[in-house]
Amino acid sequence: MNLSTSLPGELPFDTILPLDSAETTLDLRDTINRVFALDTEPRDHGITREGVALPESHLDAVSVAAACKPTLAESSGGSCIEERLHEPQLLMQEPPMQEPPSRPTGFIGGPERPRDESMLLHAVQFRLASFRQLHDVVFADQHFSTVGRRAEVLVKLGLATVWEDRLPIGGHPRYLIPTERGIVWAQRELAARVQELPQAVLVRQMLHGASRKPLHIAPGTAPLWLPHQRETNALVARFLGAPTLRVRWASTWHRPFPNAVDGLAMPQPDFVLVLERGDAATLVFGEHDRGHEPVAAFKRAKAERYAALARFPDLLARLTGFGAFEVWTTVEDAQPVDRIGELLDAARKTYGAPLMRFTPAQWARTEPEGAIWFDAAHRPEHSQPQREAHRNLQRAFNADAAAAIVRHTP
Repeated sequence: MNLSTSLPGELPFDTILPLDSAETTLDLRDTINRVFALDTEPRDHGITREGVALPESHLDAVSVAAACKPTLAESSGGSCIEERLHEPQLLMQEPPMQEPPSRPTGFIGGPERPRDESMLLHAVQFRLASFRQLHDVVFADQHFSTVGRRAEVLVKLGLATVWEDRLPIGGHPRYLIPTERGIVWAQRELAARVQELPQAVLVRQMLHGASRKPLHIAPGTAPLWLPHQRETNALVARFLGAPTLRVRWASTWHRPFPNAVDGLAMPQPDFVLVLERGDAATLVFGEHDRGHEPVAAFKRAKAERYAALARFPDLLARLTGFGAFEVWTTVEDAQPVDRIGELLDAARKTYGAPLMRFTPAQWARTEPEGAIWFDAAHRPEHSQPQREAHRNLQRAFNADAAAAIVRHTP
């Protein structure tokens, strides 16, 4: 084969004319002839299996693997393996260096994956949970779309439903709402998980009277209580995520206690927290005030009832397992500092002021671990809404509050 053959009057095909019109010949004949020669050599039928370095998947695309049913895995884009790989961030965290409590595991009818369990427990402890809240608490290390996929699994299992809000401003946020089946499973699980923890008596008492009826919100509607519940949930989730507060229990149940115990009218806090403090635990009752309630009603239904309960430590211990408590009140109002001054005055008249701490809700959302609280000894000096304008703010915990209520009781 003659590789230099060309038509008359033309340059050979292997001649390249550069842009400067100087003729330069690129001779590839030897190279091509060597390639043709390889075809005449005996073939090597051996197989070489060399390892290939594959690129790692982006974290947002990773679906956490866990023991699961193939049908659920296929519907959610996951996969099945024999053992669970990741533990969820649970709402109830045990104190460090403490042996985990023994408890039944694998209650029939519950979710397959640990994070699905945490997702359902969180929704039950908060009555309902927005997808954004579930992402921040349970799936913070994964893409937001993971929440929707896992919610679909809980819906298929009959443990939850999904409701979509229609806000004039703010889009269409979705919420996970436990069904009766999901609530029953979660209540059994919660009771088992706390049986060796400081909050065991408290949680058992709350579960004893807790309703198993699921929330029913019709499509295209929004109940009047939803804004208060949504704001309360968001605040408590911020407390839960604050490392220095060390929240070991958090709930926002409606009417968590009996109406009365031994003839004493019980307060009904909007949220209940248990905080770890060294080797001990602290009980916190919380109120979220939206500025709609008359101050006299706050005094009668909140401050007076908390003050009365504090005067009966034996009853308190029987009800909650704790001998003392604090009351945190977050205020959502156009003039929150002015409102706080009015509520503090009302609390002072009930001798319950030393128990109570107040802060604008916005301060609690932005810096839950900071010095944001007013109390009876550190009242607002002016009505400026900027936190930096106040010099007498306190941090969350006041160790002398329980003793103070006894000293101020007439």
